[in-house]
Amino acid sequence: MRTQNELYRLVQGDRRTVERLIKHGRERYPDKPEQWIWEKVIADLERDRGYR
Repeated sequence: MRTQNELYRLVQGDRRTVERLIKHGRERYPDKPEQWIWEKVIADLERDRGYR
């Protein structure tokens, strides 16, 4: 749940954006667990925004 809250925070609560990012993650990494996908989406978003 903490991971989900973090992603929602990063996209300023935009549910459609979260759904799109997670859907893309599921399609790209179908064999990975759900938690891993959420963490990967967050890491990629932070990387792309220059947070890390």
